[in-house]
Amino acid sequence: VSGSKLTRAEPYEAYAEAGNVKLVRGPWNEAFLNEHDAFITPGVHDDTVDVGSGSFKYLTEKPPSTAQAMANRGRNK
Repeated sequence: VSGSKLTRAEPYEAYAEAGNVKLVRGPWNEAFLNEHDAFITPGVHDDTVDVGSGSFKYLTEKPPSTAQAMANRGRNK
């Protein structure tokens, strides 16, 4: 992971602000939302924002082409 947390969270934030992130009702909802509201406040945990922005990036980025995936596989040997 590289870049600032704030920069990495921007696409996720825009998606959420547009009303596209839904929560399953649970006892964790208040803590989750409070952490998101306090994001980037010094001394406040931001793990759920990191997980959300990382997951959003993973789910929305274009997968590599077959040729690129094969080239990457060759590098890992």
